[in-house]
Parts: sequence; C-alpha cells; structure tokens
Amino acid sequence: MSPTGPDVIVVGAGPAGAATAILLAEHGLHALVLERLGLEPLLDLGLRLGEGTGAALALPLVRSSIAILTDMATFDAAGVDGPAAAVAPRLAAGDA
Repeated sequence: MSPTGPDVIVVGAGPAGAATAILLAEHGLHALVLERLGLEPLLDLGLRLGEGTGAALALPLVRSSIAILTDMATFDAAGVDGPAAAVAPRLAAGDA
C-alpha cells in the first residue's frame, strides 16, 4: 500500500469485487472496496458492462469538476459584487 492510500479502488463488493480485492491482497496490494464503506459511485447507469465502462464515462465529469475547482474565478476575482449587484439595476428599472 502506498503511504497516501490504497493501491486500487474496487467499486462493488459482490462476488467479482470481493474476488478482485482478495487477489490483489494476495499480490501485496491494498484494495479499497467502496461498497463496504457505504459510498456511491459517481455514475450508476445500470449498463451492466463492468466498472471500467462506468469509469470511462465518469472521467469527463471528474475532469470538469477539477477544472471548476482550480480554474474558475471567484466573485471577487471576476469583479462581481454578488447576486444583488445583478438584480438591483433591473429592480430599479421595474423589470423584475
């Protein structure tokens, strides 16, 4: 196991997930089994194609989330005073 966490994350603790975790442990790797932690997958589409397909579909969602967290400007950085600043001119003009 790496000092920062598990070597592998297994989504689902059914027969395949449990067998995978056991096999990994036999080879000296530490697997985190999400189902036992009560965590939910990012996408649950019921595709029945395997966890790899779900992971491939979730990757753009994860990348977009990272971009929003790291690259999106704050209200202060964008020069926005907040929601009231956008609504106040319309209220004054009677457009609300």
